[in-house]
Amino acid sequence: MGEEADLSPTEMARRVEEIEASAMVRRFVSLRLVHQGMTRQEIQSVLNDKVIVGYELTDPAGRQYKPLTVDNPYRSQTVMRADKEYVVDYYLAGIKEQDDRVTDDELVPLVFYQDKLIGTGWAFLKARIP
Repeated sequence: MGEEADLSPTEMARRVEEIEASAMVRRFVSLRLVHQGMTRQEIQSVLNDKVIVGYELTDPAGRQYKPLTVDNPYRSQTVMRADKEYVVDYYLAGIKEQDDRVTDDELVPLVFYQDKLIGTGWAFLKARIP
């Protein structure tokens, strides 16, 4: 990790608290379960790969419901900066507005370098990968 691991555990915890304090109608993941240095696979196993975002009525008479799920991470991207490859996984953290859309303010980016988590949140992403 070397120069990429510049967040102290205290700073990482503070950023997680800021992200989780944002107003959400419904929250799906808790970033308190992840920490700097975890691999993408470790984080995916902790945060699950699907989240239930609602339910669809399948049998009104019997009141049967089917869960509506969304993949998590919701999207991923690979970014090259100065000969370094970063992977950013965007997790659906919660729903702020029930509008049938997933917007950036409902996602939290997790930034990886050499398959290790180096930071979370939009501020970290914008500072590290402008």
